[in-house]
Amino acid sequence: MLFMAIGVAWAGEWKPGGSLDVTTSFPTDVGIRGMFEGPGRVRLSASVGLLPDGYLDAINTVAVDAGWYDDRTAEVIDTALDGAAVARVHLGWRPFPAHGFFAEAGYGWIGLGGGVTAADVIYADTGYDLSDYLGDALPFDASADLHRAEVALGWELVFVEHLLVRFDLGYSYTVSAETRIRHAFDVPFFLEGSVEDLEENAEDELRRTLEEHVHTPIIGVGAGWRF
Repeated sequence: MLFMAIGVAWAGEWKPGGSLDVTTSFPTDVGIRGMFEGPGRVRLSASVGLLPDGYLDAINTVAVDAGWYDDRTAEVIDTALDGAAVARVHLGWRPFPAHGFFAEAGYGWIGLGGGVTAADVIYADTGYDLSDYLGDALPFDASADLHRAEVALGWELVFVEHLLVRFDLGYSYTVSAETRIRHAFDVPFFLEGSVEDLEENAEDELRRTLEEHVHTPIIGVGAGWRF
């Protein structure tokens, strides 16, 4: 029975249908994924999840070590994407009827996160210093949305008809980003224009950094039920 299960898994033999699995795509999310495979083995998948703090730390560590941005910028990115949600929609194809190899491409979104960062971090990130007027510890709310183009190649193994294990390797490229940085304190009327300039500069700098450098290889693993 064990050898039969392994044989089915390697051959990828299953009836047309779909699957639901728990999945992680390092270093972007942990969540759930649904897939439907129709005629011609054309596949449509969608997933939702969350960006864990440890995964975001890994992205920042690689970027800082590579010299793409510094620790202060990493801190702003960490704040802007804190607790972010992740969603994907992919279109794919399994070319071989008797094997689990598949290829897919699609759209990924990261957003709805954000937190509070100190003014001195914003100053250091933008070079726009108002600390003589505002002090260093005043809070700013920061958040961002990332729109990403994604590709992946993978293999699915089906055990005893229904138990599914999936592995894939891919790449996620940030095509565009939307950033929001707003002060969370009362501003004297004579400094309103300067604070708005600071926020715009910080948003532009954060957006540029996300679009230029936050592109990640993806290692995906999933396990679930094939139906």
